[in-house]
Amino acid sequence: LYYNPLLDVDNAYYHTTIYRTLGNIYANWQILKHLSIRSEFGVDQTNQNEDSYYGRLTFRNTTQENGSGENTNNSIIHYTVNNYATYKNTFGYHSLDITGGMSYEYSHFVGNDVQGQQFPSDAYKQIESAAVISAGSSTQNEYSFVSYFARANYAYKSKYLLSVSARTDASSRFGANNRYGFFPAASAG
Repeated sequence: LYYNPLLDVDNAYYHTTIYRTLGNIYANWQILKHLSIRSEFGVDQTNQNEDSYYGRLTFRNTTQENGSGENTNNSIIHYTVNNYATYKNTFGYHSLDITGGMSYEYSHFVGNDVQGQQFPSDAYKQIESAAVISAGSSTQNEYSFVSYFARANYAYKSKYLLSVSARTDASSRFGANNRYGFFPAASAG
């Protein structure tokens, strides 16, 4: 009356294999006594494969008399670039800290999926052995994001503080007429 899930133990599988590479590199340069520049680069790459097969004995659960299989491949690459300069100086009772720079991100995704049915035997479990390719799809998308920013902090006798900042962000996910946003801020204490 009921499907026995133990049939899946010996007659079905779902395997996922993921290869992922993460890396970051940066460099700092002391250009002048009070001026430094930092540059950063990071990458995150993922390759993922999902493979599944349901054999003949799983018919009551899958409704596929001669087995069914599916294979999915996804690839994602994402990288970031950050560059900024910092000026720090103290003269007398005055202290000044100014930072300006940019940040960039890019991501690209590619995915493919194929499904098959009617395998000649449970010994042949790869999609290429399916008599019927029942479905298939592919997708691709990408986006990018860029920011420009600046900040200045001023202190008098380490007691009176003033800070101003501004940031402009842009994303490819927004329409061409609304791609940029400007975000200023100021504070005193």
